[in-house]
Amino acid sequence: MSDINTDCDLYSRETCENIPYGKESHRVFYKILEDIINNESLAEEVHSFAQNLIKNSKGDVKKANSLWQKASTKVKMPPSLPAPQLSSSSSSSPPPPSSPSSPSSPSSPSSPSPLSSPLPSSSTVLGKRRENPNVESSYSSLKKQYCFHPNVSVPLQADGSLDILGVVKATVCALDQKIITLGSFRSYKSSDYLLVNSEKSVKVPRESTYDAEMYRILVNWLAKVYDFEITGQWHLEGIGNDGDWHHFYCDLTIKKRENPYPEAVIELIATGSDPELRKHFDKVLNYADKLKSREVWLVHFSREDSVASYPYWPCEQLQGRGLNVVHFWHDICFTKVCMSAKFRDATGESQTIVNQQILP
Repeated sequence: MSDINTDCDLYSRETCENIPYGKESHRVFYKILEDIINNESLAEEVHSFAQNLIKNSKGDVKKANSLWQKASTKVKMPPSLPAPQLSSSSSSSPPPPSSPSSPSSPSSPSSPSPLSSPLPSSSTVLGKRRENPNVESSYSSLKKQYCFHPNVSVPLQADGSLDILGVVKATVCALDQKIITLGSFRSYKSSDYLLVNSEKSVKVPRESTYDAEMYRILVNWLAKVYDFEITGQWHLEGIGNDGDWHHFYCDLTIKKRENPYPEAVIELIATGSDPELRKHFDKVLNYADKLKSREVWLVHFSREDSVASYPYWPCEQLQGRGLNVVHFWHDICFTKVCMSAKFRDATGESQTIVNQQILP
């Protein structure tokens, strides 16, 4: 029994306070022990073991109960999330780990948490039983809102090559709506003279907002599932038009692991004017020349009212060099998205799409 007391000292409140997330782990640990004691279906020896573990920490358990109750009132977890259950056959076994693709998994490094508070509800973390006949429908709704990557196979062209427009389109549909929405209030710039909802100088998301989300989705999808290599901000060097040595950074590249050159070079721009678009046309072609990519794409996210209905296209000379352009208009909440694109298909024929709705 002395060994048990020694272990308790190792997990004391004072010790845990010096460990990242130590307080939360400390509270969860002792609260689970109390749940074990209150579970009448477990063996008496299990109850005794749990009682010995928390014998010197009763005050902490009471405090933990109070904190969890407060957290439950402040943070409303979706009622559909299935809680981990305590097994009657082995009380010392941890709950089964969540699936890596589950939106509720707190361990996934790339998933945006749907909660603003670090303390989840006690009924979800501590394994209390909760029955809800609408579990599956509510859970699928949450899954749609917090998407790690598109739930589709990688799109291919008729010749078997990667369909870059299909990849970009599927990726855009999987962007986190909340993150894009917050871009207009936190990571914003001015639309200047471009009209957004018939007004000038409206706050719109910066390029970095879209860049981060595109990179996250592409890595989770193409890299982790299909073994592509996704590179953000590929560092390039060379002599600029002014004759000086410059450093350049390509926004996104998609590359097959076995190929030396990228499948596509992608340059992003956010709510850009026609002169800004022309500059980016030249930039992405320069990157493509240096990296010898198979395809070249300019992806324009914009809140401008007319961008999808009256898109700005590159000249025929730039199209002849392989430049493909796609414009995505979206509303402030990213619940409605329309696309216009001009590109060459696998046969080399020029294709044009204007104002195609892709969301909802």
